[in-house]
Amino acid sequence: MASDEDLVSLGPWPLGVDNRKSDHAVPRGTLRAAENIILTSDGHARRRDGLTERLAGACHSAWSNGSTFLLVRAENLETLTRNPSGTITATTLRSGMNMDGVNFPLVCASIDGIIYWSNGDLTGKIVNGVNRSWGVELPALQPTCTALTTGGLHAGRYQVTLTFIDDLGEESGARAGVLVNVVEGGGILVAGISQPADANVDFIRVYVTEADSETFYLWTTLAVGTTTYTVTASSNPGRKLSTQFLVPPPPATLLCVHDGRIYGVDGKNPWFTESLRYGAMKYSNRLAFEAIPTMLASVDGGLFVAADKTYFLAGGDPTKFLPREVFPYGALKGSAIQHPDRPGVLWLSEEGFCYGSPDGSAINLTQTKIALRDGLESGALVYKEENGVKQIIGAMAGGDVVSPLESTEYTEVN
Repeated sequence: MASDEDLVSLGPWPLGVDNRKSDHAVPRGTLRAAENIILTSDGHARRRDGLTERLAGACHSAWSNGSTFLLVRAENLETLTRNPSGTITATTLRSGMNMDGVNFPLVCASIDGIIYWSNGDLTGKIVNGVNRSWGVELPALQPTCTALTTGGLHAGRYQVTLTFIDDLGEESGARAGVLVNVVEGGGILVAGISQPADANVDFIRVYVTEADSETFYLWTTLAVGTTTYTVTASSNPGRKLSTQFLVPPPPATLLCVHDGRIYGVDGKNPWFTESLRYGAMKYSNRLAFEAIPTMLASVDGGLFVAADKTYFLAGGDPTKFLPREVFPYGALKGSAIQHPDRPGVLWLSEEGFCYGSPDGSAINLTQTKIALRDGLESGALVYKEENGVKQIIGAMAGGDVVSPLESTEYTEVN
């Protein structure tokens, strides 16, 4: 049996891990690697806790806003609830999800208690624990409009278009108007009014221009199921149409909320919704970058975007964004999170863990100490606080090639 004199005391290691420097040059208080241990803030080592399975089955894309926990499991979008006994209850919100979490990751954006989600193929939003469509569908077809000889309208050219209204009061976009020429004192028969496929749509609005005008005004609101309506001068035109040519957002593999808009990436340059209208956008609502972005991250002062490089877009008006280079490299897809203890965001890159401040400045926290694998493609960060230790835990996919910057010299202690 070894005596106390035979034992060697090691540590602490308050400077953490450094795999870039040669074995003989590792600074005092630094480890070459730390596997299956937790380093406390003062550098002491603690054995990592084990794992306990709480939910069976393959799953991916776990996400939480602090009150709702989502993931994809067995081709279902599920929300998880922890019971007082400690068991987990899974509730299915939607079926038919793709189990390829690399090419079809679940991404979410939470605003005012509503969760907007997509996986690059499908979209939806969760309201009061129920999944429903993100954005209101446009009327599939424009109606047939026929001029009448009675109705009291002034003579001229009129246009007619439709929108749908759902049970939350959200209005769809509208298509180009149907033209009809009306004689003095005439009217317009609107027939073949398109009906919604979404059961959450309750009303159909009919918008009409005045004679020889391009501005649409609300003429009437109809119950779903109504297929004809007659436009006459007896109706008092209401408010102007504000949703013409707007469409629901497309599926995305990245989502981010910034200054009253949702931003997303769908395999093209990033899109953005209308201000404070999260379910609608113009086709032209796009930002231009050299490469398809792999990260969108919002701070008070603007938006961090990683594409061929990492940029900062100051402000909140997308029509006035001027990209400023922050790093000459990009970010791992899907790895950005809000910093848990301070304003700003954290993300992963092939060069290490990065932090972006609200003013648009950024630093690489680990580049001088840790070399990650080459070829990394995507990643995820999660904040964990347990037993007095706060951690940001990173997981990375790809990267099966050892970086030439990584030192292979080490001393192993068991």
